[in-house]
Amino acid sequence: MLSIKARLKFLSKIAQQAAPAATASTSTSATPAAATPVPSIAPPPSFQASAVWGWLNSAYTPTTISTINNLCSTLNMALHYASNGQCNLQILRGQAFQVDPSGMPSVDAKNLLNLSILVYKTFLNAGNAFQAKPTGKQIKTWGDMMSNSQSFLNLSQINPTGIIAQKMSGNLKDNILNYIRYLEIANP
Repeated sequence: MLSIKARLKFLSKIAQQAAPAATASTSTSATPAAATPVPSIAPPPSFQASAVWGWLNSAYTPTTISTINNLCSTLNMALHYASNGQCNLQILRGQAFQVDPSGMPSVDAKNLLNLSILVYKTFLNAGNAFQAKPTGKQIKTWGDMMSNSQSFLNLSQINPTGIIAQKMSGNLKDNILNYIRYLEIANP
């Protein structure tokens, strides 16, 4: 007969092996997406457009630069989590924003990549200093182009229990639109 200590060890091992199986079965039979575990993805590197392209300080007002930085930071974080850490603005910059969107793991990642490329080509002038400061009319045209783009319009309503919603505050689509509209208002 086994000693009490040996029986306790034996039962502990059995309980440890049964616990993951029990957890898995309860999480699949439990109520919907609320029980869905969020994958562990390391946070993205921070991205401030004005730190990368110093010439922005001579092209825009401090308020506009702050808004562009916030827009880029939001896109950077959302793209990073939507692509499961495979893509963010630092990676895009390293590849001169020449990335094939069809390789993205989700529709939202593809749309966020396209939006990021659009910001790069318009507000950031493809990484090149502007010959002249952008006018309010140009900024409004770029903002309208972004807010009416298929990439923006096709952004899904992010899963409220998904990683993007958990890592970011507010509705992603609304936040992006607010930054675009603020850029237009701040540059009449």
